[in-house]
Amino acid sequence: MRAQDYKSTSGPGSLNYQSPSAHLMHQVRNDAYHNSFLIGPDEALQHAVETSEEHDLPAIAGARRILEVGTLGGFSAIWLACALPVGGELVSLELSEKHAQGARDNLAYGGLASKVQVIVGPAADNMKALQLTPPFDLVFIDADKPGNLTYFLEAKRLVRKGGVIVCLLAYTFYMLKGR
Repeated sequence: MRAQDYKSTSGPGSLNYQSPSAHLMHQVRNDAYHNSFLIGPDEALQHAVETSEEHDLPAIAGARRILEVGTLGGFSAIWLACALPVGGELVSLELSEKHAQGARDNLAYGGLASKVQVIVGPAADNMKALQLTPPFDLVFIDADKPGNLTYFLEAKRLVRKGGVIVCLLAYTFYMLKGR
């Protein structure tokens, strides 16, 4: 192959290029495929859901208002928005306008744009500006790790009594060559 015939394998126009939404849908399908081997239907849980409904108990997963700190491409936002009931709301905070727009595009592709408000700017500042009423049922923190304490303290203020705060503390580790 001559140098002028070479095409990049990662950008638009390349043979292997996938748009962000196509890539996201591929990841969703991939997760569903693998989960089909790991997570089977649970008869006891299904029975508990049905029994709760028969006795007019509230839904087990009843979050109606969710705050996400760290949107990036919108992958978690899609999962969270899909879990919301009709009339539910997800507020997602993202520092970068570029990432926020990519997330908005992905959410629109999934038909979820009406459930999600993406706010751009520093998360700590935006959290301080958020109204307490109505409080959030769930806060999902997956942003810059040094800011986690600040985000958690603001989340405590914003979440309802009995609400849930999930703080993702995962870091990416790289194997050093030769070890």
